[in-house]
Amino acid sequence: MQSRRKGWRTAAIIALLATCQIALTGCRSPVLYTAHPQVLIERRAGGYAQLADDDPRYEHWEAHLANDPPLARLFQSFESTTAAFAAARLRSPARVAVVNRAVVVLGVDEGLLRDVPVQGVYGDVTIEFALGVPVADPADLPTAAPALARAIGQALMLLAGRELAAADDLLVRSLGAALEAWYISESAAPPATLADETDSASEVGPCSEAACLFMQQLMAAPVSGYPQRYMLWFANYRAQDEALAKVLLAANRVRREATIEDLANAYATAFPAERERVARLLAEMSGSRGAPAAGNSQGER
Repeated sequence: MQSRRKGWRTAAIIALLATCQIALTGCRSPVLYTAHPQVLIERRAGGYAQLADDDPRYEHWEAHLANDPPLARLFQSFESTTAAFAAARLRSPARVAVVNRAVVVLGVDEGLLRDVPVQGVYGDVTIEFALGVPVADPADLPTAAPALARAIGQALMLLAGRELAAADDLLVRSLGAALEAWYISESAAPPATLADETDSASEVGPCSEAACLFMQQLMAAPVSGYPQRYMLWFANYRAQDEALAKVLLAANRVRREATIEDLANAYATAFPAERERVARLLAEMSGSRGAPAAGNSQGER
């Protein structure tokens, strides 16, 4: 009897040690912990490394955002979107990015970086995408801010479910250009609402494609309100960002190969009070192509 008890005790100890080993080596957290609103990283030998929380560049970064309300608002929209996914229990293909704050890479080419291995302060994390800015010190950020706004728009679409491996997804490209155009229009004046101001953005410059112009109009003066079943999603956004939240929720409901027509149909299905407006905008964009009216989506997942 005693030998049997010793055997069970030995087995229990071995199991406990194995569990501890797995916890230490195989179950690392995918989160880059920071006391700041965004995570700043830089290129170092062997990859990328997170800046320590007391790095003075964080002070420069936050000082810039304090004086750049449009860019700060876009970063807030990113945070709202990650929180909305958790609250509404929706899935994002960017499983690591969606549980992290926005990750910004200093001193690299502008735009999105994919599959970024980061040596974090508390452990290594590989994140699906990060926002590249071509300045090593955020004090020099103003010249890079419009391209950063574009990258945030692209990142939001990736969070919403666009194909992470796609090099040139239409919806990713369109929202990026639309938010860059919005940022440019807002950078010289205090922002009102994203819905109001996207409507006045110029149709030249960043937003020259028809799909981008459609995206701008879709976010311009939407009908306020949404079905009750989406309450947990919208509870994470400020009222002035409801239009963007609607576009992202619709994007999460379409297949990976979706067209702008699929997005319009998913939007009209999710928000039937706006069905006629969406159909009109889609017809204006499509012109003589004779696209079907929005409402009966063939592209939803």
